[in-house]
Amino acid sequence: MLTNITRLVLSNNSLTDTRGLERLSKLTWLDLSFNQISRISSLKSLRNLEVLALHNNLLRRLERGALQPLSHLQVLTLANNKIHDIDDVRTLRQVKCLASLNLANNPLCDHRYPDYVLAHLPDLAYLDHRRLTPQDHAHAAQQYKSVVAVVEAQEEKAQQQEEQERLTRASQEEHRRAGVLALNDGSLFSRMFRGDKDMGVLLQLPGAHTLMTKYRDQFNAVCLRVFNAGLDHEVQRQTELELLQEALDVAKNDADTYARGVVRRVEGEVETVVAAGQELRAAEEASLGDDQEAHEARVAKAVALREQFDALLDDASQDLLTAEVTLADQVKDVVDRAREELGTLVGNFLEAAAMELQEGRRLAYTFYCRLRELTAKMVDDGAGGSEGMDEERTARVFEGSDTLTSALAGIHDRHLALIDSREADLRQHLQQWLTHTLHEISKAEWARHRSRVEEITTLTARQRQLLYDALPTTHE
Repeated sequence: MLTNITRLVLSNNSLTDTRGLERLSKLTWLDLSFNQISRISSLKSLRNLEVLALHNNLLRRLERGALQPLSHLQVLTLANNKIHDIDDVRTLRQVKCLASLNLANNPLCDHRYPDYVLAHLPDLAYLDHRRLTPQDHAHAAQQYKSVVAVVEAQEEKAQQQEEQERLTRASQEEHRRAGVLALNDGSLFSRMFRGDKDMGVLLQLPGAHTLMTKYRDQFNAVCLRVFNAGLDHEVQRQTELELLQEALDVAKNDADTYARGVVRRVEGEVETVVAAGQELRAAEEASLGDDQEAHEARVAKAVALREQFDALLDDASQDLLTAEVTLADQVKDVVDRAREELGTLVGNFLEAAAMELQEGRRLAYTFYCRLRELTAKMVDDGAGGSEGMDEERTARVFEGSDTLTSALAGIHDRHLALIDSREADLRQHLQQWLTHTLHEISKAEWARHRSRVEEITTLTARQRQLLYDALPTTHE
């Protein structure tokens, strides 16, 4: 629970792993030496770590990626462990700020160890507590030039692959937000025929493959049009949200400017009244009660000041609350207009997408009709056992007109069901987005409104108390 710790020493214990440290994200110094740790884990979140001591443990490997997120790590001590594979040093190339490394007394420390480490870690300044010179690095780089070149090529390839995966994830997230995920890769069409054994038989009919190819190309073109329209629609939605936020910011900035003016005016008047009250209080305390008439005059003036000040604060509080209520009404109007405009935008897109998907249903029906014509021709020609077709499966599909009709209808129904399901998913996604987005904006603005009302109440009470503390007591 001590999440603000920056320096932690856990040396000379019986720790076997590093679990439990992942929440200490502010650590800059961590000493885990003289324990029984055999594996580095749970340290990836310690991104502020500068010094890590793991000497005198039971580490056997430096696992790839275990220390990569530690972008500020400068000092790493791994001496007196059981690390045996010198190639594990390559994983430390991911620790970009590493300046000091201690690997002494590990099994990997053979005659080639120092040069091998320096060649792979060219920015290292200290190795096993020894200061490194430019000559040390130059000699090591020359000795292992070809080996390091291979490693650099592998790293570049891995980096390119990682970047490609990142772009793919970002693209998929964009498609998910737009509600058109996987509408550009032909996967919806592929799902229509996945596991359909009857279709496997029917596709062997003369002309069936050409028919399906045409169906696939036309259907995928429909999906692609929905996909591209969805991306354009996502841009339009984000633009509308930006306009909404700009309108909210303008209204809030205007209200804040007005409120700051009221507060400055009140604070100035408060300062004047408080000063007068303090003078009265000082005079009252200095009088020692020897002048009843002067005392009564001061009390009367104090009462007048209090009444004047209460009226001042009441007016200021009313001004601020009125301005805040006006702002809340403006915010509500802006959100309501955005709800209407975004609702129209979403509705128009869903209508256009529905028309495109209706074209997909028409293509499915056309495919069904053409396929039925091909099968009818085959039945009429008595060619149920055409060469190259699985006779048992063919016989089952073509054993009677009812069976054949049922198979074709089943194919058609499955296609329509998948199209219907995809359209329903798209509609549900966008309607949920619209509801959730506007709800979150309204919730945030309502929380801001309540907070501002509390601030106004607190400000009024604080200013009132300043005067009451400055005035002499009036109950006498």
